[in-house]
Amino acid sequence: MSASDTIHQRLVKREWWLVFAIILCAFAIRLYQIYNLMPFTYDQGRDMYVLQSISRGDLTLIGPTTGLPGVFLGPFMYYLLLPGFILTNGSPFGVVIWLMAWNVAMLPFFYLLLKPITGRWWAMIGLVLVALTPGSIELSRVIWNPSLVVPILLPSIYCLFASRGQPWLLIVSCFLYGLGLQTELAYTIFLAPLFGLWVLNESQLAKWWRRDSSFVPSYSLPVLAAAFLAFLSTLLPQILFELRNQFLISTSMLREMSDSTKQVPLSKVWAERPAQIMAELKRSVTGNALNDTLAQLLVWASFVSVLFANFKLKHRPEVWFWTGYLFLPLLALLVHRGNYGQFFDYYITAHFLPVVGALILGLSTFRAKYVLGVGLLMVWAVMFARYAPGMFTVSNFRYTAQLEIQALRYAREISLSEDPAIEVFVPNLIPVAYQYLSEWLSRTGKATPIDFGGAGHSEYILIYEPAISDGSKVAFKKWYEFWTKEAKCDLKQEFGITTVERCRREL
Repeated sequence: MSASDTIHQRLVKREWWLVFAIILCAFAIRLYQIYNLMPFTYDQGRDMYVLQSISRGDLTLIGPTTGLPGVFLGPFMYYLLLPGFILTNGSPFGVVIWLMAWNVAMLPFFYLLLKPITGRWWAMIGLVLVALTPGSIELSRVIWNPSLVVPILLPSIYCLFASRGQPWLLIVSCFLYGLGLQTELAYTIFLAPLFGLWVLNESQLAKWWRRDSSFVPSYSLPVLAAAFLAFLSTLLPQILFELRNQFLISTSMLREMSDSTKQVPLSKVWAERPAQIMAELKRSVTGNALNDTLAQLLVWASFVSVLFANFKLKHRPEVWFWTGYLFLPLLALLVHRGNYGQFFDYYITAHFLPVVGALILGLSTFRAKYVLGVGLLMVWAVMFARYAPGMFTVSNFRYTAQLEIQALRYAREISLSEDPAIEVFVPNLIPVAYQYLSEWLSRTGKATPIDFGGAGHSEYILIYEPAISDGSKVAFKKWYEFWTKEAKCDLKQEFGITTVERCRREL
């Protein structure tokens, strides 16, 4: 072995030790105070009940609901989280840490995606930026389907790029992309044209429009067929569910799309959507730690950077893919009127990936890479330092699993009855978050059980959250007046946004 080969091996070893150190730090940052910072709402309570049901042998063919009634995602999320549920005896904290580990473990694929185009220096900087980006941290510490966008799309895109040299990886890429449709449906569908164009450009069909007579396609017909079947296999659970339930998902989707009373005019979407998109991009990339002008400049810099990278690296197909990855979902959202024209931030919370990637691609084409790289790291360090206090200060988080557990324990402590009952009001009227936490605490011996439902009890505990809309305000007023009428209530205590109050009434 030559001296140059030995030096190269040492550099590679140091390179991966550095990647490991960055990932370890990323995990530690996300793990910090997770017991006090983890959100736990209706969605999380519902998903924990599903995981509990699966762990007891009741396998499901569908996943979480979407914004459209009767339309469900696939069950991939539940089966990925199931080991975390079983290993921690149904702990919601254990499940989120398991999810966090998956998110962090897949971040090196971001490095591997950038390295062949930008080199080690810029790829390593990109990995640091993604590890510290607010959206990346926030997605890692909440149990819900958008949190899986990052750990699924990153290896899927990596396998797609690598399939030019190893065609069988196209099968893996298509399988992972199919699983990605079970994370955040609209966002992943918006990327379908990119995957399709890549495959067409590298297949035998590309000979029809390529002028290069020496072109050798990357994918043979057997590989394309296997990739299609791999993608189709990810839809099998939903197809079986459709057959068993009279095509519920299809009919629900068609009904909602054809209901003209729920359609929002495009003029309204165009009037509101650009500002909504920019606001979410700024929030997920900078955490609003920078002033509005600087945050917008950073986002716009990524747009300009990727266009500049296309000019300088015009012969790299990976660059036009990154370009499409950055722009296509944003352009699609300008005409997307699903979910009755509403825009939710989780649509593009994971879009920090192409924003950071585009920024790195553009800057890597300049010669002063060390000056620019260190400068970018300093900008990110300042941004993170300004964002971190708000992100990790426990008192800023008033709607977490830990506060709900404290409320439930307090409800048990102040009850004069050995068999206490509680009545819960939450804005969506379905208190599954409190119900699951109460059952989990009692099942694991961390608290005695509480009976949900105060009817027929002379003493009961009220647990309620503030109403958030006109409808829920009216509902809360009626609920509160009913349960406090002719009752003596005392020992009122607040736990974040949750209020606990003891009431007694003569029956």
